[in-house]
Amino acid sequence: MEILVSVGFMASLAGLISTSQFLTARTQVETNAVADVAVQTARTANWLVRDVHQAESTNLVDLALPVTSATFNWDDGGPVSCTYSLTGTDMVRDCGSGQQPVGSYISNLTFERSGDLITAHYL
Repeated sequence: MEILVSVGFMASLAGLISTSQFLTARTQVETNAVADVAVQTARTANWLVRDVHQAESTNLVDLALPVTSATFNWDDGGPVSCTYSLTGTDMVRDCGSGQQPVGSYISNLTFERSGDLITAHYL
C-alpha cells in the first residue's frame, strides 16, 4: 500500500514539474517573439526616418491614395535614390546596390503624402 501511495505521489509530482517546464518554455518563446518584433519595428522606423529626413524629393503624390512603395531622393555628393517596398514579409530598402531588408514580419505596407507629411503604415 505504501508503494502505491509513493508511486502515485511521484507521478503527480512528475506531472506538475513537466507542466511547469512546458509553460516556462512556452512563455520564453512568446517573450522572444515579442522582443524580436519590437527590435524589427525600431529598426524599420530608424531607416525610414533617416531617409525621409534626408529626402529632397519623393515620388509620392500629395493627397493621392496610399501606394505600396515609395522612393526618396537626395544629394549626398551625388544623386541618391532609395525605394522602399514589400517583398514577401520583409520591408526592403533599395538604393541601387540591391535590396536590403530593413523590417520583417510585415504583411501590409503603404505610403501616403499630405504636404510635407509622409506617412508609412505597416503591419
